Amino acid sequence: MNIERLIQYKLLNSPEIVNLVGRDTGGVPLIRANSNVSGLYPSIVYHEIAGAGRSGADDDVEMYRHTFELTYYCDDMEYTEIRDHILKALYEIGFSQIHVYTQRNSFTNLIHWTVHVRSILSRELYDFYMHREKVLYDATYYKGYKFPIGKFGTKKSKVLSEQ
Repeated sequence: MNIERLIQYKLLNSPEIVNLVGRDTGGVPLIRANSNVSGLYPSIVYHEIAGAGRSGADDDVEMYRHTFELTYYCDDMEYTEIRDHILKALYEIGFSQIHVYTQRNSFTNLIHWTVHVRSILSRELYDFYMHREKVLYDATYYKGYKFPIGKFGTKKSKVLSEQ
């Protein structure tokens, strides 16, 4: 299971969320797992803080439990516009809210709106959610691979071509 990817797809598939986060220099919305290396904001960063499989008497894992921390970084009260959209999106892929808090970082003066969420999913339900979100993501973002414009070649041929 790649729960991080499922969360990323779901958040990127929500126009309300995408419209309320910044973009990096490549135009990609600032929704990241584990860290926002660019340091740009407003942004969403999430990471897993607990997770384990739950097995039955036969030791086969039947359910998977994941707990995530998701933080929205902004410089003003913008989090009041996005928080309900984030919670709704996470609810739609099987997460429930554990607790939420808000703080202002005294060094950066940024507001951190943080929510802890948990899901308990079977493999089948995870597969259903992942398929649904990936299809929507691909339809929205993936337009097919195209070679970059300019000169290029292969290591084998060492022949340069122009595109």
